[in-house]
Amino acid sequence: MISSEDFLIRQIVQLVDAVNAIISGTPADMPEEEMAESIEAAYEMLLGQNRALVDMLDTESAARLVGAPFQVRAYVDLLLTDAAYQRHQGETQKCADLAVRAEAFLGTLPEGDEDRDRHGRVAALLTTQPYR
Repeated sequence: MISSEDFLIRQIVQLVDAVNAIISGTPADMPEEEMAESIEAAYEMLLGQNRALVDMLDTESAARLVGAPFQVRAYVDLLLTDAAYQRHQGETQKCADLAVRAEAFLGTLPEGDEDRDRHGRVAALLTTQPYR
C-alpha cells in the first residue's frame, strides 16, 4: 500500500521534473500552459485550507502548520519549483521572493537535514543568478 507521504513526494517530484523540462527546453509530459495550474494544485494538495494562513504566518509557525519535516521539504521543493517557473516567465521578483521564502523554511529543518544544503544552494541560485 502506498502511504500518503510517498504519494505526496511522488507528486512533487513529478511537478519538479516537469518544470525542469520546460525551463531546459526539453519535452515534458505537461504543456507549459498547464504548469501554473499544476503548481496551484500542488499547493492545494500539500496545504489544503491552510494555504492562506501559511502565507500570513511567520516562518517558524508556518512550518509547524505545514507539518513534519518531510512535508516542509516538500513545501520547499514546491516553492523552488514555483520560483523556477516564475523566473522562466520573466517574473524575477516573484522568483526571488519565493526562493527567499524557501531558504527561510529550510532554516526550520533539523540541523544536519540531508536537504538543507542542497535546497539552500538552489534557492541561492534562484535569488542571485540571472535567467539564461
